[in-house]
Amino acid sequence: NSLTKDILQQHIRKMVDSSEFVQAGLTKLSAETQKSHQEGKYSFFLDGNGNCATFFNYQGGCLKDVNKMKMKVDTGMTTKEEVCEELRKAVVACSRTGSSLVLNLGNTAPDFLNTITDDKEFPANIIFDRAAWRQEENHMKLVKEEENVDLSGHKGQYVMCMDFQLVLLATKSDDDTLA
Repeated sequence: NSLTKDILQQHIRKMVDSSEFVQAGLTKLSAETQKSHQEGKYSFFLDGNGNCATFFNYQGGCLKDVNKMKMKVDTGMTTKEEVCEELRKAVVACSRTGSSLVLNLGNTAPDFLNTITDDKEFPANIIFDRAAWRQEENHMKLVKEEENVDLSGHKGQYVMCMDFQLVLLATKSDDDTLA
């Protein structure tokens, strides 16, 4: 599965300039997320102590445990389509409100190019490309009729809030490699 890891690494390189990785404690996660947002990037955090998911969960964004979703698909407990639909709903909702969507990868390397992607429900290649996702013709393709409302509930008025931020969170201890 090294090909999958290589593909994920290519996506990460496209989203984040890894030469600028900084070490930061929990108290600086919000500031680092905001800094990435201001620089026109999504955020990627490598959590060495396992506390970041809890932190983000309490920050009021949306946390999706992609690591658990991946395991359910791998074991046949759910389908790729169900996972893509759950992620689609989350990205549409967070994009509307300007919340952060945190994709908790755990110590896995989900295949967002082949497995956890769907052209109609969760086109990962578009969503992970920040500039492409912000284009109305791209994000509106994922908004279903009943979701096409603004923050006041006016139908047909969905607007993406430019404060939306995608955060990838991976967990790693000294012994782990992303699988």
